Amino acid sequence: MRVFHAELALALALGLLVLPAAAQQGAPIRLAPPQRLAPPSPAPPAAEPQSPPSNLSPGAPSVPSAPSGIEVAPLAPVDPEWSGILGEDNGGFPPTLWQGTPRSVVFALVSGLPLTTSPTLQDLSRRLLLANALPAAGREEASGFLAGRAEKLLSMGFVRDASALVDAGPRRSEAAERARIELKLLAGDPETACQEVREAVRRHQGVWWDRALVACHALAGRSAEAALGLNLLREQNAPKDAAFDALVETLGGRKAKLPPMPEPTPVHLALLGAAKLPYPGDLAAVKAPAALRAIALADGTPMPQRLAAAERAAAFGALAPDELRSVYDAAEFSPDERANALSRAKKEEGARARALLWSAAKAQSLPGPRAELLKAFLADARADYLLAARIVEPLLAEIAPSPELAWFGADAARALYAIGRPADARAWLAVAEPEAAKAVAPLAKLAEGSAVPLPVLPDGKAEQAPLFFGLVEALGESVPADVWAPHLRPGPAEPAPLPPAALLLAQHGAVEGKRLGEALLLLVATLAEGDRLTSEPLLLVRAVAGLRALGLEETARGLAIEAALAAGL
Repeated sequence: MRVFHAELALALALGLLVLPAAAQQGAPIRLAPPQRLAPPSPAPPAAEPQSPPSNLSPGAPSVPSAPSGIEVAPLAPVDPEWSGILGEDNGGFPPTLWQGTPRSVVFALVSGLPLTTSPTLQDLSRRLLLANALPAAGREEASGFLAGRAEKLLSMGFVRDASALVDAGPRRSEAAERARIELKLLAGDPETACQEVREAVRRHQGVWWDRALVACHALAGRSAEAALGLNLLREQNAPKDAAFDALVETLGGRKAKLPPMPEPTPVHLALLGAAKLPYPGDLAAVKAPAALRAIALADGTPMPQRLAAAERAAAFGALAPDELRSVYDAAEFSPDERANALSRAKKEEGARARALLWSAAKAQSLPGPRAELLKAFLADARADYLLAARIVEPLLAEIAPSPELAWFGADAARALYAIGRPADARAWLAVAEPEAAKAVAPLAKLAEGSAVPLPVLPDGKAEQAPLFFGLVEALGESVPADVWAPHLRPGPAEPAPLPPAALLLAQHGAVEGKRLGEALLLLVATLAEGDRLTSEPLLLVRAVAGLRALGLEETARGLAIEAALAAGL
């Protein structure tokens, strides 16, 4: 689904390309990924500049999205195209991130970063795109690299991060102001966006600015000014935008038929939310996480659409767990529905059923009944278990482990290991039913390393043994040969989908050469299978070992746990 033209809008947005006047009146920014970040015919790379040796620090925890209105600025690099808002001191990578990697390789791999539901790959992608680093070696023109990174963030649904990165860039053009305004609208900040519109129309003229001012009048409830602006646009024979006209008229209290919006712009989405109208068309056809985020956060969107959009946006990382909880909280349920949430959720299923379980659990003060509801919530969200575990974290933290809740102990421990709280998980395992606790032992081993003995895999998990034992060894421990022995059966294996050999070989070379940024870009490229994390043990084990070799121990362990959960361990 398109909302902006990727390369033009954000490259243009930072004043990095000189285009004819007609091109500068082009369409608003779209949410799809840019096709390339560099000229198609690069010059031969120059000799690598002398840089201090890389001091690779251990992996940092996941970095939160930049809050609306955050003040950000480039940190150290002289070239603003390579600047960013994350450095070593706030969860980013060293400034030598691209040391030893030709910039042509960086451009190609950044352009290809995938849209994914894997939390580990999302986190690595965001940190790479927001990195404040010294330029990579090479003579290729870097103009548009910061803009391309911002566009890639936007295509992934990281709206606030994209806005913060653009704000950190140079303010050199009319298009730069347009991009910042549209990103503010997508970030749910129409007040700031419209303040900037009112200031900018003193300097700029054109149809885009006329429509932006009309939209701001409509959003502020000034229907007379908005209607006058629409009439002026029609008198000027401005290009037609039926959806825009219908939304403005609706906000002005007039009946208007809203046409389908296959390519909604940020202005469309802001007006749609303010008009409290449902999305016109099939919500399942909306693919862009940023658009799903905007639909989910619009208070006026009908609740079934909000819930469905919110869960899909959260799966891609475009909504934070607390934002998804807020959408769940906004759903209304009768006292009877809450009192019978377990049975009602089984009948209803889907996003509303999960919102009901969440709502009932939040309202329940007794540990036992709340634990039952949380157990059902986690069981219902197996496909996105890591997200579900993050959602229930605050409610789970309020329940103290006790022998009376032994039936819930293994479920609680699994969720806590999934979200990186091993000490709390151990406390629940201590009271869990013994047989159920055995099923969580593989996760405990991956999370706690040598502090936990190598477990025997539960019945029915023999197929996962190569992955599990491989992950244990990738994390630095040896698995005895006699433990491997039952699984060493020579013979033809079923063919598995693998990425191109060039990517795999290049990844190995980048890890061996300690080329941090290049290695991580290649790791993300080789682990993405569609929008999911690959299930291929060879790729996962290689990636975990590679992360450890690069000094990213915490990220390596998180990936191992994510892979084990996805495999059903």
